[in-house]
Amino acid sequence: MKKFFNNAIKNPVSISVIALFMAYLIWWIWSYFFVPNVSSMPLFLNVSFDIVFQLVSLFGGIFGLIASKRWGGTKSFIGRSIIAFSIGLLLQCFGNSVYSYNIRFLNIQIPYPSIGDLGYVTASLFYIYGALMLAKVSKTTLSLKLIGNKIWTLFVPLIMLIASYAIFLQGYIFDWSNPVKIFLDFIIPFIDAIPIMFVLLAFLLSKEKLGGAIKKPLIFFILALVFQYLSDFIFLYQANNGIYFTDGFSDLMYAISYILMTLSLILLSIWPSILPD
Repeated sequence: MKKFFNNAIKNPVSISVIALFMAYLIWWIWSYFFVPNVSSMPLFLNVSFDIVFQLVSLFGGIFGLIASKRWGGTKSFIGRSIIAFSIGLLLQCFGNSVYSYNIRFLNIQIPYPSIGDLGYVTASLFYIYGALMLAKVSKTTLSLKLIGNKIWTLFVPLIMLIASYAIFLQGYIFDWSNPVKIFLDFIIPFIDAIPIMFVLLAFLLSKEKLGGAIKKPLIFFILALVFQYLSDFIFLYQANNGIYFTDGFSDLMYAISYILMTLSLILLSIWPSILPD
């Protein structure tokens, strides 16, 4: 196991995305704690680090699409899962690019909702499909009986949803002149929670049916999806209360979720092909 992780960390893509993330993290700490007004910084500097932020998800998405061939691409559950998560990362990159353009060049402090949210929401749908494929890796069909035996996996995302909506709805104003925003406010946490449920189920099934063969990569997927959920929730809360600002805490959370997702794909893609479906 130690040898496997050493090989994973030495992967060129791993080295690249970790270096990009560390560069972004150093810049984020500097700008967040030591720069009173980030928007006053030179435009080229802000845009440069926006690009660094986006490259993490871009590299992960491209790598995943290429690496999925090792698992047979669309011919296997794992191959389809890697493809789905990779497309999700690319859609996240698209959303980030649109938001960056709106903020940096159009001076829209909170560009929500915007066309960029189409990328974010679609990414979550691909995450759901990818998570479902992971759950099917160790079982040809997901029967109601099977899910019933693991029904407690529903409670984790359910508790997250209940807590999120309870906090979110405090003082929430339903602006029916902007129905798209209301729809996104309520649908995003819901579709973020679904893949967490499926990957938790995949984690349990892999442990029982496959001797834990892909347990470690699945832990990274769970962490990535939880950070994605928390990132979206923090952003929605801040946007609805008018306290969101670019390069804030929610952006750091997004960066963490992207690197965790990328590392998840790297771990899964280099795992020995022992799970034929």
